[in-house]
Amino acid sequence: MGVNYYQVHNVVHCGLPREIDTFVQQMGRGGRDGAPSNELVLFKVHRGRLKHMEPELIRFAKENSVCRRKLLCLAFQTNCEELTPLHICCDVCEKMCKYTLESCPETHVAMRSKEVSESSDEDMMQRNVSDKDRQILSTKLESLYFSLSEEAKGGLLNGELVHGLTTELITNIVSKCDVLFTPEDVMHMFPIWSYKLATKIYTIISDVFEDHDMYNLINSENSSSDSN
Repeated sequence: MGVNYYQVHNVVHCGLPREIDTFVQQMGRGGRDGAPSNELVLFKVHRGRLKHMEPELIRFAKENSVCRRKLLCLAFQTNCEELTPLHICCDVCEKMCKYTLESCPETHVAMRSKEVSESSDEDMMQRNVSDKDRQILSTKLESLYFSLSEEAKGGLLNGELVHGLTTELITNIVSKCDVLFTPEDVMHMFPIWSYKLATKIYTIISDVFEDHDMYNLINSENSSSDSN
């Protein structure tokens, strides 16, 4: 499929495709940055649906006693290394895992995310933002939205799918504008895959708050720490 979006760590399947290689391709869109990722399959066994699916995928969907990773590896005739602890592998292995949350050597994903967010909140720079500032920013981002949508007119895809900016995203950006100081901040906090779009959003934010120098300060600090 050739889609390599970083920061995708969860893939959800509402049903399954007919071929197992298609399923693996789709599932493999997660974790392209090398980070652990999750796959959730929502599937109801239906005879009419099963007759169109490959046998290996049917077994994957119906089997409740064999590791699902092992089933996928068997289908592709590859070796399957056991993951430790078991609960990070699949729902079948999770039932056999003997670790409790307290004794597990692997920090639980939910706890790890909480630790990161808590430490980030303490160290994160913040700017003072008034309601008027948020209104101005919202208006400017909406103008960007309409401009990008106009450019995307005439194509086969919906404008939002082309440029990646949505009205919901604008609302979220406005609510978090007090901690957005670089294009990287924009990409880290929101599902924005285009650095070009992130830069446009950052430029609007810095124009509203007139703190362009903050980006240069952050870059210079990062450069100094890298050199040390």
